[in-house]
Amino acid sequence: GLDFSKHGTDGVDFLSYLLIQITPNITYRYLEFRTGQGALSRFVPFASLGGGMTVIYVRDLRDGVYPDSYGALSPHLRAEIGTDVYLKERTYLRIGGVWTTVFQSGDAFSAAGASIACYYEL
Repeated sequence: GLDFSKHGTDGVDFLSYLLIQITPNITYRYLEFRTGQGALSRFVPFASLGGGMTVIYVRDLRDGVYPDSYGALSPHLRAEIGTDVYLKERTYLRIGGVWTTVFQSGDAFSAAGASIACYYEL
């Protein structure tokens, strides 16, 4: 496999990265607040853990470089914690903090961030 975290800062502006992750996960939702009254009943805290595969595709934008693109498939873990905020009966926003670690042939690299998504329950 390839190790994409080894690139230094020299020449990084010539590289284009694309990461695609497929992550089945398990989510635990604390539904106790939904049975109450008032504003608190709109919040449903959750924790999610998953793992899957990451496709890492790198393209070198300099002229005459061969090969100009390469990629690898690496396993990853993903964890998220946050809250679902119900806007209506079946529509809610999911707001969370996310941690992802991609395991490569050398050092693993991790990323932290935030996510927001809108859902409709059938």
